[in-house]
Amino acid sequence: QTNASKSANTVVEGSVVITANGVDVTENYEITLEIGYLTVTPIELIYSTGSASKQFDGTPLTNPEVVLHEGNAADGEQISLLAVGEILFAGETLNTAELTVAYTDGTEASAENYLLVPLSYGTLKITPIILKIETGSAEKLYDGEPLTEDSYTWLSGELLEGHTLTVY
Repeated sequence: QTNASKSANTVVEGSVVITANGVDVTENYEITLEIGYLTVTPIELIYSTGSASKQFDGTPLTNPEVVLHEGNAADGEQISLLAVGEILFAGETLNTAELTVAYTDGTEASAENYLLVPLSYGTLKITPIILKIETGSAEKLYDGEPLTEDSYTWLSGELLEGHTLTVY
């Protein structure tokens, strides 16, 4: 067994032979086979990813930083950890990572032989643009009709290019 997994270490029936001076004497023995197991454990890759933050600007936020703290590629293989976290709108998300494994000749190898263990995930955070708007005021003597006022004053903050503000 080569790849990381666990499997029964079986013996084909009739493949156990006992000889004496070159003569097969197996039939003189009652043989009981107990199955053992072969276990190949994946290599642990302990890593962390970077954090980043910005105010909303309409473009994705990423951080490609990945630090491998412990673990290496097996002989004849090379590993690549890539931070894949991304966020576009206000909020936050974890900056996770993906693993690719290749043989040193460049052909794809199995990532199942490695176990990704995050020491810490970075956080990607986009904060909202802060706008301050004051609604208009109005006053009247009661007349049975609704009082409305649709005006507003833009006190602070700016919209991104192509964005429009509507106050209802």
